[in-house]
Amino acid sequence: MLAVHPTLVIMLLLVQGTVSCGDVRSLSQRLDAALARYERDIAPIQPTRVHLALHLRHAAVRDFDSTVHILADLAVSWVDPRIAWNASEWGCDSVVALVDRLWLPEVSLLNGIGSISGDGAAARARLSSDGRIAWLQRYDATVPVDLDLARWPRDTQTAIFRFGSRTMDMDDLELESDDSMPAVTFESGTWELVGLSGGVSAGGEVLWTVKLRRRGAVALASAGAALAATATLLAAAALRPAPHRPALCAVAALIAALWLSSAAWRVDGGSGAPGVVAALGTACAAAGGMALVAALSMRLPCTGRPPPTLTAAVTKLPHCCKPRDEESGGARGAWTALEQLIDRAATVALLVTMLVCFALFY
Repeated sequence: MLAVHPTLVIMLLLVQGTVSCGDVRSLSQRLDAALARYERDIAPIQPTRVHLALHLRHAAVRDFDSTVHILADLAVSWVDPRIAWNASEWGCDSVVALVDRLWLPEVSLLNGIGSISGDGAAARARLSSDGRIAWLQRYDATVPVDLDLARWPRDTQTAIFRFGSRTMDMDDLELESDDSMPAVTFESGTWELVGLSGGVSAGGEVLWTVKLRRRGAVALASAGAALAATATLLAAAALRPAPHRPALCAVAALIAALWLSSAAWRVDGGSGAPGVVAALGTACAAAGGMALVAALSMRLPCTGRPPPTLTAAVTKLPHCCKPRDEESGGARGAWTALEQLIDRAATVALLVTMLVCFALFY
């Protein structure tokens, strides 16, 4: 009697199973026979529980039209007991079939424009022996979003993608969101993904929230440099006497105005003005106001007799506010006191304004 090695027996069994599962003709005949009695216009059960999972491959915000664009795979799965079979008898526990031969849940994007890529993957579904059907659709979808630009150019935008049925209600279709979110991989670019979460609304719709953060390193650096230069010039102007301030303030205002002009074409419409634009605009206005105050204080009359009310007010000033002038008792002293009060008030207002600017920026 011929002895057969046990390893050879195992290899023969594996090969036999492979050939049986790979017998396309036999599987096709069995599938045709099973689907011959199948009614694709009738749902398997009422309601049919359908699981949805979103596999995000790419996401970006389009500033020019305030939309979020994604490329994703929508995995749809449900159980149809009418297609279950004996895996041992068929010799295979899963087959691939055309979706036009099956009952399909009507699920689509409700709050945007979505199209299914025509690569052929959406035309096929995988059938398992336990009756589970897995269908993968490659979505190219766009939804509108209200851009929140308060923290531009490091802002975070949030978009909600709502999937549901337009023709079936909750009595026919029960949608479920897959809680096990897959690993997200998509190309790097201007935007990076910071969050993806799913859930089911009270109306039975599946919602996926996509959060994206802008990568605006260049814009952020330029804004910081412009604000720092403006603040430095204004600080230097505050330390200088009034006759030397207008030139420094004019240069500071010019730097802020140039940055605002360059940023105007980079910031599209949104729900509010970016904080950095408000900061540079405030610094520009502060520089112009400082120059105006310095120019006005230099033109105060110094030879004419001051009004009696001004002279009386000077005598009541604290010692720290009285003019440091040897003629403090005459007309010169009254005008000098007024000039110093205006100068100190302008300096305090400038410091407060710069603190507000940095608070807006950071």
